[in-house]
Amino acid sequence: MIRDGPKNVRSPAEVVALLKPLPSVSKLVSGRGRWMVGGSRIGKPFYCGVIEGHIRINVRGRLPQVINPGDFVLVPAIVDFSTSSLELPGVSDSYHRVKVSPGEYCLGENGGPPDVQMLPGHCDFATPDSALLVSLLPEVVQVSGEERLTALVRMIHEETLAERAAGALVLRRLPEVLLNEALRCGAGQRRRRVCCVA
Repeated sequence: MIRDGPKNVRSPAEVVALLKPLPSVSKLVSGRGRWMVGGSRIGKPFYCGVIEGHIRINVRGRLPQVINPGDFVLVPAIVDFSTSSLELPGVSDSYHRVKVSPGEYCLGENGGPPDVQMLPGHCDFATPDSALLVSLLPEVVQVSGEERLTALVRMIHEETLAERAAGALVLRRLPEVLLNEALRCGAGQRRRRVCCVA
C-alpha cells in the first residue's frame, strides 16, 4: 500500500519514482500503405516515437490523434488502443505484419520503401499500487520536436537487444528517465500553448 497516500505526492516525478517503471517490449517498426495494429494492455504504459512519416493513434474514449515525425506520445495506462496509417485499411484490405529480425517488424503492403518508421514500446510497473498512482498522471501526453525523447527511446531499444556490460542496470533506469522527460516536456508545451492563446 501507499503509506502516505496520493495527496502527499507532490509532483509527476514522485509518481514515476513510486511506479518503478521497467521496460517490457521495445520495437523498431516500419509501415507501408494501409495498416492497423492494436490490442488491450490494461494498466500497461504505451509509448511511441515517430522517426519518419505519420501515424494515427486511437485510445478508447478519446478522439484519434495524428503523430508526426519527431513527435512522441505516452499513454500511461492503456485499456484499448490501436495505431494505424493515416488512411485506415478497409474491411476487405489485406496487409501483413512480419517480424524481420529480433525487435524489428514490418507492417502493411509488400514492396517498396516504408512510409513510416517508429519506435513503439511498453513498460511494466513494479509497484502493486500502479492503478492508483497512474490516475495522478495525464491520460495522454503528446510532445512535438523533442529530440531527447527520440534519443531515449532509441537507447531503450538498443539496450534491449544488445548484450552490454551493466545493460540490466541501464534498462532499469532508462524508462524512469523517459517518463519523467515526457511529462516535463509535455507540461512545458501545454504551458506555451496556453500563453500563446492568452
